[in-house]
Amino acid sequence: MNKDSKSSFITDLLIKKINEKNDSKFNSELILLSEFDIPLCNGSNHLNNKIVLDLNHKINKSDGIIIFTPIYNYNINSALKNLIEMTGNAWKEKFLAFVCIAGGEKSYMSVMSLANSLMLDHRCVIIPRFVYVTGTDFITDSKLNDNIMTRINGLVDDLIKFVKSLT
Repeated sequence: MNKDSKSSFITDLLIKKINEKNDSKFNSELILLSEFDIPLCNGSNHLNNKIVLDLNHKINKSDGIIIFTPIYNYNINSALKNLIEMTGNAWKEKFLAFVCIAGGEKSYMSVMSLANSLMLDHRCVIIPRFVYVTGTDFITDSKLNDNIMTRINGLVDDLIKFVKSLT
């Protein structure tokens, strides 16, 4: 992720909002897939790969996860798909929220196949509030419109509420 990108701005904003609303009961950590050389899932033995083991541990110890992904061709990016394949059962019974950034408005339902898979395969609880951001939602490169800000605040509030009440 380019540090000056709109995606990076949203990531920083999400972390800020989590830290503002956090009552010190939870720790938060950002995992940028661009910083990890994750091997491709190809059916070979990846269980001994240190990077995969570290990411597996981070996901496994988490209670709530915000998945932030760009949308390409009506789907999440391949790096995220690969991470989920490589870390499999670490996702079991997690609370998940989705934030997506896309070029157009028509792909807002594109994370549903992933959400359904995580619900059915890993018994994840999907927070029923997605944030879907397009270029038109930016007032400037570092300012989102009020509607998206309200949705981001609601998503963070809901994730924290779910995690607090059910863990």
